Amino acid sequence: MEASVVVVGSSNRDLVAFCESIPKKGETVKAEGFSMFFGGKGANQAVQTARLGGKVFMVTKLGKDQIGQDTIRNFEENEIYTKHVWTTPDAPSGTALISVDKAGENSIVVIGGANDCLKPNEIESDDVRSTIKGARVVLCQLEVPVSVSVAALRVAHECGTLSVLNTAPMRAGLPDDLFKYADIVCANETELESITSMPVSSLSDIEAAAQSLVKTKNLKHAIITLGSKGCLYVSGSSAACKHIEIENKVKVVDTTGAGDSFIGGLAYFLASQGSDQDITDRMPEIIRKANVVAGYSVQHQGAQASLGHRKDFPKSLFE
Repeated sequence: MEASVVVVGSSNRDLVAFCESIPKKGETVKAEGFSMFFGGKGANQAVQTARLGGKVFMVTKLGKDQIGQDTIRNFEENEIYTKHVWTTPDAPSGTALISVDKAGENSIVVIGGANDCLKPNEIESDDVRSTIKGARVVLCQLEVPVSVSVAALRVAHECGTLSVLNTAPMRAGLPDDLFKYADIVCANETELESITSMPVSSLSDIEAAAQSLVKTKNLKHAIITLGSKGCLYVSGSSAACKHIEIENKVKVVDTTGAGDSFIGGLAYFLASQGSDQDITDRMPEIIRKANVVAGYSVQHQGAQASLGHRKDFPKSLFE
């Protein structure tokens, strides 16, 4: 079964400084190293899905600059289809300024650039609609205009294609339509707290907030990522919570690409399962596999540079 995925999202060039500690307000710290990586939440998730063996179509916008040219070449090297990768003269390609401390934790500032020029009518075009209709999963985030993600989720809903919304990076005042058309919503603890205005200081708090999210937004499925503690899955049909823990603890080098690695893995394994028909019972196993994929990424530096290929994982993961 072909795991075809459409990713509607951002593409950035990541400028990464490796520091002893992330600078506080008003503080200057000396970096111990510097690297440039391909990034952007949408692009990262697309690359992870493709490296696992998925057939991936990227929908994004780049500047007419060297970063844009390099990004297109990077997509092609990762065997990602680029017919919906557009360029604009109105803004430079997106960029992210990232600091990573000795524990692998990070702080990120994103300059949207051309990502902010992506328009809903481009997503609603017959050409993109046809690609979405032929896919098994559509994946969206919030690093492009929210109206673009809403349009992509709406088109997926109209085409009967399973959709996943990753609520990162978090924005205030998210419209109800964003959740209305999403089949699966994936948020971290901070995003969950922002959306629900509920505390998330303990696992029981997180469970209560996740159940509230599912109820108030009338969601089919919600996944709350908990970092090293795994994930919490809530089914809209029963509102029951299931904690999927990390199976094997690993040494953390850099968490920059971990969330995107998880989402890319999730999209791949969802697409491998086929349609949305009764995926509730299979979700814990799909999430477990996505955790394994993300566990590889935190052991390596960079966003896309840290993302594992199919050969890096045991064959049993794909059975």
